[in-house]
Amino acid sequence: MFAIVQPDKKNNEKKWEKFKKKFKFLHGIINYIILYIENCSIHGLNFLIQKDLTLFERLFWLILVILSQYFCVYIAMSSVYIYQTKNTHVGIERDFYFWNTSLPSVTICPMNRIDDEKFDEYCDRNDIVLDRKKTLRDFLEQLANSTYINFKNLPEYASIYRTLDKLNVTPQQYMELIYNVTADMTHISVDLYRVRCIHDNANIQVRQVLTEYGLCYLTNNYLNAKYTSHFFIYGQYPETNSLEEKKPIRNVLTGSFFDKDVSYTFLGFPESTDVSTKNFMIVALLLVYYCI
Repeated sequence: MFAIVQPDKKNNEKKWEKFKKKFKFLHGIINYIILYIENCSIHGLNFLIQKDLTLFERLFWLILVILSQYFCVYIAMSSVYIYQTKNTHVGIERDFYFWNTSLPSVTICPMNRIDDEKFDEYCDRNDIVLDRKKTLRDFLEQLANSTYINFKNLPEYASIYRTLDKLNVTPQQYMELIYNVTADMTHISVDLYRVRCIHDNANIQVRQVLTEYGLCYLTNNYLNAKYTSHFFIYGQYPETNSLEEKKPIRNVLTGSFFDKDVSYTFLGFPESTDVSTKNFMIVALLLVYYCI
């Protein structure tokens, strides 16, 4: 005789029910995760639970999702690092298809500011000759190139104050004197030597401004005409530059998503200009090429 032993179905069912109750919270968490993956907007995540995909395909999408999240965090942390360690960090958030952004403004400060012809005329008119003329020239050059950082290092000139007294020039008029013996390079008639900014066949407005670094040249900006050296010193708007108006003129060059590339060129400074020789100083961000 043979005896067939059958499992106790009731006991097994009870054990299974106890097990389900014990880990019921895990079942809810799993269902929530599946529901989140099905409805979230992260591209590729829904393929992990799609029923008609093989295990290899799901692993492939899992790797892609992990890599994309890693590089997303990496780029975000790089931006935070740049923000904390660099002087300037600019983030631009615009509509992907309809953004329109202006190119960076540029300010260039030539260090050789005093114009020989203007200075000679001023000295001849006021009878300043020989050593006094040389001392006055050196004093104005040093003063024109001084900033708040190195102003205390301005050399002492024994005879300069007698010369300034003769000219009836007070410390409040030093900047006006420097302005009067400095040529505005945006008004030079010869294109080769005139400070100008061009884009294709159009001019971008350039103006002479007064900065911490002295008289400089500013282009591609939204500032109004009050922000000029002439207005700061005399309280009057500068004359319109007729040389710029020979071509179509614009204040600011902008670029959009649909432009292949946008650039402008800032011209008119001496060919010998070199950063290492300190013949000029770039105050603002010198980025004149913008690629979208």
